[in-house]
Amino acid sequence: MSAVDDIKARLDIVDVVSGYAPLKKAGRNYKANCPFHSEKTPSFFVFPDTQTWRCFGQCGEGGDLFSFVMKAEGWDFTEALQELARRAGVELKPRENPKQEAAENRLYDLLAITAEFFSDQLSGSPAHRYLKQRGLTDETAQLFGLGYALNQWHAAHDHLKVLGFTDEEIIKAGVCIRNEQGRVYDRFRHRFIIPIRDSRGRTIGFGARAINPDDEPKYLNSPQSELFDKSHTLFAFDMARRTIRETETVVVVEGYMDVIQAHQAGFTNVVATMGTALTDSHMQTLSKYAHRLVLALDADIAGIKATMRGLDIARETLSSDRVMVLDAQGIMQQAGKLNLDIRVLEIPEGKDPDDFIRQSPEHWQPQVDSALPLAEYIIKAGTANLPPNASVAEREALARELLPLLTATENNLHQRNNVQLLSHRLKLDPKSMVAWAVNRTQQGTPKTGSRGKMAEQKKLSEAPPMVMSLKGRRLEQYCLSVLIREPHRLFEANRLLRQISEKTGGAVVPKLELPDFSQGDFQMIFGLLEDACLQDEKDPLDYLLQNVNDSLQSAIDEVLPEPLETFARKKRLYTTELNSVQLEQKRRHSALRDDFQEQVLRMRLERIEEKIRETYFLQEEEGETVIVTAAHAQLMRTKYILNQAIKEVQMNGKEG
Repeated sequence: MSAVDDIKARLDIVDVVSGYAPLKKAGRNYKANCPFHSEKTPSFFVFPDTQTWRCFGQCGEGGDLFSFVMKAEGWDFTEALQELARRAGVELKPRENPKQEAAENRLYDLLAITAEFFSDQLSGSPAHRYLKQRGLTDETAQLFGLGYALNQWHAAHDHLKVLGFTDEEIIKAGVCIRNEQGRVYDRFRHRFIIPIRDSRGRTIGFGARAINPDDEPKYLNSPQSELFDKSHTLFAFDMARRTIRETETVVVVEGYMDVIQAHQAGFTNVVATMGTALTDSHMQTLSKYAHRLVLALDADIAGIKATMRGLDIARETLSSDRVMVLDAQGIMQQAGKLNLDIRVLEIPEGKDPDDFIRQSPEHWQPQVDSALPLAEYIIKAGTANLPPNASVAEREALARELLPLLTATENNLHQRNNVQLLSHRLKLDPKSMVAWAVNRTQQGTPKTGSRGKMAEQKKLSEAPPMVMSLKGRRLEQYCLSVLIREPHRLFEANRLLRQISEKTGGAVVPKLELPDFSQGDFQMIFGLLEDACLQDEKDPLDYLLQNVNDSLQSAIDEVLPEPLETFARKKRLYTTELNSVQLEQKRRHSALRDDFQEQVLRMRLERIEEKIRETYFLQEEEGETVIVTAAHAQLMRTKYILNQAIKEVQMNGKEG
């Protein structure tokens, strides 16, 4: 949970706003004279259910807890964050200790140098011959930084020592080992080296494959370290992220070579786990980019069980993402949902992805597209060896083995259907199986003794659904990605919104602001961008780089197709481009401006439509009051003008 989300969870907007305006109960909501302008009839409303506020009068503004305090106090986002964190008792994580940060950066440098050292040894080595036997090209080797660890005890160690690294640093990075006699020697010797990178493209460890068939283990990974955590790392995610986002599909395989072969063949949405089952951290990461997860793992039920142990944990982690669903009686209810369509890819003849892609690359994508839904695969694989004449006892035993997997993979709406599919396959009474599954699920829920958790669950079930639509999330990601790359677009967007506001006949079309971003991390990024644009001591991008902490880095990774540092380096290089290249960049920037303005207008349109829904709600609560009716009419006019503005921007783009 980000600091912003934690603060919102602890502070009630009604309590905060009450310190600035005398709120009075109005149905389920609260109202007052707007604290931001003079008025006789209350037009300012606070909505406890959504923790938002809105003025339906002269200023027409609204937002969340942060935007209110910023407007009331005249603070920027950072000041509001610090004060609200103090009130909420939330400790803001400071930037790392400079010494600790410097030590960590030395480890990154050490690993980058080691990767380069291994890569330099590849040409003409046994590893290079092995690479060719596996059908990999030199271009692929360069792309993945593949290398060779010499068949020597101190090659990497001596190379790093000459460059000034200490034994402690080399051991801490996992490159070398110290034995019981205190001697330090290379961890990887006579092995094919595969660098492991984090989501920002930095080397954090190595996978090393034995070249001699008799050497054990076949694969040797770097140990867990400050930088390398297998449960959080996905091999090649830094290279696959862009394609995963574009296709909204990720394929998860088991081995490094599976990934490398897939990328060489053009299937760049493939990643691998580090020899572990999928973890909650993996699922959290992948669910930000993909809506479809295809497993190309061990094609047996034991492999699926191992995967499901991870998915069971993952489902608990992601169950706070709540959606409205129809239950069996047709009643709308909130249900936890794993935000991924999980499927299993069946590779013919028991081959692994590496072999299959090498031999039949044209068949890979059709196999991915036709992957079975996870529940169907569990039933198919789990009952494949069931004899036709199996006894009732044997079938019931198999049902007890498979039911936990089926009920752990889906939300409540689909569990019953999965159980019925299994009962049909096993020729068992579906009602008995459903009852058994329900009983098992209830046994796993908290008892009345854990009052705190039960109360929390009750509160969650009563809370309104706070789900960001795919459309809204995509808009937010896109707008942030543009603003990070070209911060001056913020002024252009606000100028456009101000011009539209002048056409509405009195209604205010707010500038781009914090409440436009519904995720806490996104709000913090936007707040930093605003601060970066308002200060004039540094380039906005440099300001952003210096003020982004680790807790925000994953959110920025979600927004940008490449690491922030990589983009910053590229941007500095652009200043030396030739005029012809700059002219082409100017044309592209013009197209980007039009597209960005269109998406900003769409974000603003979503906010206006949200306000319109609020007026409908208030009409039910307050009746057809003059203020609410007038506000509704003005909002409808603003909606029309925004739609017209979107059409104008689209026409400008076509003409350009």
